[in-house]
Amino acid sequence: MKVGIVGGSIAGCTVAVELIRAGHDVRVLERSRGGLTGRGAGIGTPVGTIDTLVSRELIDADTPRFVVSELPLVSRKDADDRYGHRALTLPLDMALLNWGDLWRQLRSRVPDAAYTEGVDIASSRPEGDQVVLASTDGSCGSFDLVLFADGYQSIGRRALFPDLEPSYRGYVLWRGVLDESRLSDSDPLETALYRLHYKGLPGNAVFYFVPGKDGSTSHGSRWVNWACYIPIDAEALPEFLVDRHGRQHESSLPPGSMRPDQEERLRHMMSDHLPVYFAEIIMDSVDTFAQPIFSVAPPANALGRRALLGDAGAVAPPFTGSGVFKAMMNAIELAEALGKSGSTVQVLDQWSKEQAERGMRLAALGEQMERAFVWEAPDFSTMTESEAKAWWTSSITFPEDFSYVSSDEE
Repeated sequence: MKVGIVGGSIAGCTVAVELIRAGHDVRVLERSRGGLTGRGAGIGTPVGTIDTLVSRELIDADTPRFVVSELPLVSRKDADDRYGHRALTLPLDMALLNWGDLWRQLRSRVPDAAYTEGVDIASSRPEGDQVVLASTDGSCGSFDLVLFADGYQSIGRRALFPDLEPSYRGYVLWRGVLDESRLSDSDPLETALYRLHYKGLPGNAVFYFVPGKDGSTSHGSRWVNWACYIPIDAEALPEFLVDRHGRQHESSLPPGSMRPDQEERLRHMMSDHLPVYFAEIIMDSVDTFAQPIFSVAPPANALGRRALLGDAGAVAPPFTGSGVFKAMMNAIELAEALGKSGSTVQVLDQWSKEQAERGMRLAALGEQMERAFVWEAPDFSTMTESEAKAWWTSSITFPEDFSYVSSDEE
């Protein structure tokens, strides 16, 4: 089939590779120009997800990454507490990598002739057994199948489900990276992804190593990736998303664009609520960035010959670490489904039901974690290990097909 893919990020490149290998005529239409390597920072995904990507030759076996085995749950006891009180350490099975490294690996497997930059798709419409895409400059193209892999603000989702809007979760993710050379001590982050509760304030933060510049995994050249969940009322969100030049942003504040007063306010907030070691990392980071967090779970991933992949389908709060897993499974299972007998629409309908159910499970997990780690978070600084373990067991339940902790802790 002739397949149009709207969006050339992780999900778009993954499905493009899978479908090209299956013999389809694929064209990826990416709105941005100049590559996507500057987007994001660190990402985490279960080790099994990376293993699957490697086994299917979607990425190289030596793709730069770290595997961490501990998830400490921590909060500070007092203002001078350097590392915080560790209430519980969960066994973790997660790979940590740089978003750009993963994207480059996937993009390198999509032939340049099949990947077009600078195409801003404005609309899609069914026309017989075809789907017609129109770009903002008026150019059009017809395809046997159109896949939308264009993120949480997907025009495809809006076309298929016009009454379905992503729900703002009441907080933003404030993020940054710091060169390891600026750290006072690297040891605490060697084998762990830390999750820290703000003492006396709703919210949560994570800290972990990712490969540094050019994928370096050498000691001294890694990056510390951190992310803080900051409650922001919906009414205050537009003002928060005004950058240092007075421009209003809709979906994120890119690195280096935050207003200095806003950035300084958040730095001091974290200094007041995090252990000293982690607060120092934030204070020393520059060009921080932020994005509001949304969730949505459409009732289907396809209607007719139009389908949704990755965050164009369901979007879960980011606690789950499921984004790469979901994009990968959407793509692999779609390619496999299209190889089966039956009409394209029938095959898509069955695939759609399975993907929508998975998306709903992951979105529900994200909302469960959101309650546990943001809105109803306990004070880890006062909890014993047995108390913390009982809290975890009663608060978090992973779905059967996805987890990043060992089964005895789920």
